[in-house]
Amino acid sequence: MKAPLVLTAACLALISAANAQPPPTPAEQVKTLQSRHAESLKQHAGLQAIDDAVKADCITKAADDKAKAALCPCAGAVTVQYWMDDAFMRQQVEAYLKSPSPKGVSELLKYQGPELYQICQAATK
Repeated sequence: MKAPLVLTAACLALISAANAQPPPTPAEQVKTLQSRHAESLKQHAGLQAIDDAVKADCITKAADDKAKAALCPCAGAVTVQYWMDDAFMRQQVEAYLKSPSPKGVSELLKYQGPELYQICQAATK
């Protein structure tokens, strides 16, 4: 009696593995994040200032013009969406949106770093 049950479990495991989707590529992940970001911007226009500030920060830190052109347009969208997905950072962003100001953007940028948009680097390779 146990043999068919074990065989069935083994078959199910093989079928599940065969039907599993590969993880999304960095380019696919970036496309999804940028799409979500576009929707977020429609809902919260104040996010544009954060996006612009992240891009500007990226430009000052990028190694060369090629890196700036490839990386920085992606950086703002990815960073803002990562922040919206993180409980702590979402609170910070929502507090900013209640009272947007240049100082508020500067405060948010304290949490920003190039590690947040490494996926942009991977997507451009």
